[in-house]
Parts: sequence; structure tokens; C-alpha cells
Amino acid sequence: MPSDPKQLITLLKEPAAVCRVNNDKWELVQANRYLAELLGCKRNELLRPGGVRDFQLDDLLGDPRETMERLKAKEPVVVETAFPVGAGGTLQLEIHLSLLEEPESRVLLLASDASHAKWLQTELLRGCEQVLASGTFLPSLTVETLDIHTEEAPSPLRKKARLSVLDFLPVADQSLLQETLEALKKRGRSGEPKEVVLHTRKLRARAQKVRCCIAPFLNGSGKLVRYAFVVNRLDFLEQPEDPSVRLKMLMMEKGISATEMSRLTGLSMTTISKLRNGKIQTPRRLTSELVAAELGVRTTEIWTD
Repeated sequence: MPSDPKQLITLLKEPAAVCRVNNDKWELVQANRYLAELLGCKRNELLRPGGVRDFQLDDLLGDPRETMERLKAKEPVVVETAFPVGAGGTLQLEIHLSLLEEPESRVLLLASDASHAKWLQTELLRGCEQVLASGTFLPSLTVETLDIHTEEAPSPLRKKARLSVLDFLPVADQSLLQETLEALKKRGRSGEPKEVVLHTRKLRARAQKVRCCIAPFLNGSGKLVRYAFVVNRLDFLEQPEDPSVRLKMLMMEKGISATEMSRLTGLSMTTISKLRNGKIQTPRRLTSELVAAELGVRTTEIWTD
């Protein structure tokens, strides 16, 4: 590890600073651009006398002697604080401190925003048993974290696959999600969610209608860092008993018209129309198999008999 504080924090690719105790007060020695961007200020503003309002080390880090004793004893020191930013937003900062071996009595400060984690915790408690999945994804739509909540497991199962959120949606719903995200970006308020009803296939073996609650999280500079989301099941609320209704819903999800279904299956338009309006409640086996195959489902997901 470099002994020069400036060189050290320059190498770090996360919000960081180096501080020291001077005349029984905390003093900031160096800070990198990532910390300035997180807090929404310029680096020289952090380093000038008086620093940045609401980021006063004496208030944040507590009594210098006590904190230094804990660090020398190799105790973990983590500080949590709310940091107000523009447009009425607030960062939930977590600051981890560690003692540098050289130069003596200097402390490395690593900061991160835990706003998305706290939001997820609150939403998961609210959703309880109805939650199917939760996690975060980046502005590029790449999934950052994904927790699958199953009935068998009391705790969520974390998936590490680097997928796009669009991979979980049928084509018809991808544009709806993108419109929702665009509306959240235009609103520009960190932590304020928006709900959208979507369909998904990859969270379970079959398609499900879900309510997805999505919140954007911005840093102090107003830059979008990530989205957090919670997916709740809706199918337990809406299970149409009429097979004709289920058929129309599946065709709508797939974007297949009656004319297209007739062409794909080779069945007459009359037969397709009767299936859709309920005049045929129990179709022949071949008919049901042809229709179900085009929709990518089992026949029993449309006709239970």
C-alpha cells in the first residue's frame, strides 16, 4: 500500500479520503474525486478550511482520542449519517475507518451510499410473503444484484449472473419498462419509486403478472447510479377461471392476433374466434396443443379440463 496519502486515494476507485488528528480535531488531508462526486461538491471544497457543510469530520467521527484508540485496537469503526443533497434528497452514508500504518496517526476513510439498501429493506418488510424478487440494476440495465425469494427458502437466494433486466420480460413489456425508467430519470428524485405492472418468465417456470416497484438512486452530483426494485406477485389476485380469458391474456402478452394465430397453427379463423369467445370450452387435443405450442405454455395453463 502506498505510504503517500495522495497517491493512495488516487489509486482507489471508490469514494475515499485521508484524515488525521491535529490539535485534538479531525483534519482532512486528501480526498479523491469519487468522494467529491458522491457528496455533490468539488474536491478543493472538501479540502479548504471549514470543509463542506454537513460533512464536518468532528461531528461525524466523534472524539478523536476515543476513535483513534479503537482503531489502534483494531476495532471496526463504521459511521452512519444522513447527508442532505440538492433537490431535497438525502444520502444514507456509511463511512468505514481504518488506521494507516504510515504515516503515523493517519486514517483512511471509505464512504458509500447505502440509500438503496435501506429502501430495499423497508420495501421487503412491507411486501412480506408476496415478494418474488428484489435487487438492483445499473443505468445500462445490467443486473447488479438479484435475490430470488422462494417459498422453500426462508432467506433469498442471490444470483450472480450478469443479465439485462430486459432478459426477464416479453418484448411487449420491455418498452413499458423503458418508459417507466425514462419517467423516473426525468423526475430526478432519488429514492422516489414508481410502480408498473409487468409480466415475467424467468422468475418462475411459467409467466407471471407482477407488480414491480422501482426507485432510482442518484449521488450528490445528481448522477444516476443505480435502480433498486422489488417484484411482488399479482397472480394470486387475478386468476381468470374462464379459459377464453386466459387465452386472450396469453395472446395479448405474446402480441399474437387472432389472424396470426390462425396462420401459425393452421386452424381456421372460425375455430380461433370460438376459442377466444368461449363458444369452445373444451377443444380437441390437437387444437389445444397447436395453440399452446405457439404461446409457449402447457395446454393445462389454458384449459384445465
